[in-house]
Amino acid sequence: MIEVSSLSPASLRSTTALHEADTARLRPREQPGHDTTSAFPHLRADLDRVRGLLTAIDVPGRDGMADLLHSRPDATRRWIRPRLTLLAYYAVAGVQRPASNEAVRAAAGCELMHVASLCHDDILDDAPLRRGKPSVNARWGPQLALLAGDFLITTAWALFAEIGARPALAAAQAGQEMTRGVILEAADRYALPRTESTYFDVIRGKTAALTELAARLGAMQAQGDHSVENAVAEFGLQLGTAYQLYDDVIDLLATKDELGKPINKDIPNGIYTLPVLRALPSTPELLHLLHRDMSARHAERARQLVVASGAVEEVRGLAQQMIDGGLSKLEDQAAIDPAAAAGLAWHARSLVRPAPAAT
Repeated sequence: MIEVSSLSPASLRSTTALHEADTARLRPREQPGHDTTSAFPHLRADLDRVRGLLTAIDVPGRDGMADLLHSRPDATRRWIRPRLTLLAYYAVAGVQRPASNEAVRAAAGCELMHVASLCHDDILDDAPLRRGKPSVNARWGPQLALLAGDFLITTAWALFAEIGARPALAAAQAGQEMTRGVILEAADRYALPRTESTYFDVIRGKTAALTELAARLGAMQAQGDHSVENAVAEFGLQLGTAYQLYDDVIDLLATKDELGKPINKDIPNGIYTLPVLRALPSTPELLHLLHRDMSARHAERARQLVVASGAVEEVRGLAQQMIDGGLSKLEDQAAIDPAAAAGLAWHARSLVRPAPAAT
């Protein structure tokens, strides 16, 4: 269970001040010697090995279907999960040597699970865009998009099974958690009151379970003991939770051009995220706006109320707390190289980067 401490709006800075402070904190880590490329000299080549595994995937006997499985252009990928697997591996095994073949396969499997989930998400959301490009659902239709997702996830499990029984079991459990999270979110649409505990239960499944798996598999393939493996996995869990909090904030603040997909889509679709839940007690008008078939004008008004309530700043502060909590788990492990931990910290903070200013 994720423990979440409440933050007082009065104790938090304005969005502009928070933006500037985050930028200042990140700036030193952007200097040479502090980013992931310099801290992990084999990362780029090992990511190329992951990319090679992924680009070789095809529907056997039907070469013409390759584009279905690779509809998401490589340029749009952030490689968050495979990168996390590799960084976790280096943190435990050391940064002086390339990742093992097993770690590379684990990283590829995590990315396949992620891309498969996007295929399915785009069907559920009827999403026309994914990072500014037509979604698989928009290009191929829901039937082929569903099958593409199924093919990719079963391919991922084949990779995990090749590595060993423990990785395969961990991946199966993460897949169950991911599906459970999406089921709970779908069942809770338009439900009020919605508790914060329920919200965190959902994102623990749909987002954080996969980052937890990615980190765990990296440590596992580096032969870390159970204490180290669990600490790295906890870091991955907290990172995934923070990343989803950040994503929920971005849905309220970003423009369509910045995000590459429709914005403010959660509120009208009955998905009441943490900023909304934090805004409700102090914003009675918001409660009256939250219902099925709300107009675009009411959706925009609801968004403005959430931002004006200070809840966005609260949630962004909470995301930073999650990152700090995950990093503290690594600091407690003497077996984790301090330089590697610093590189992981840079990677984690780069994912929860300053959001656009509230408007």
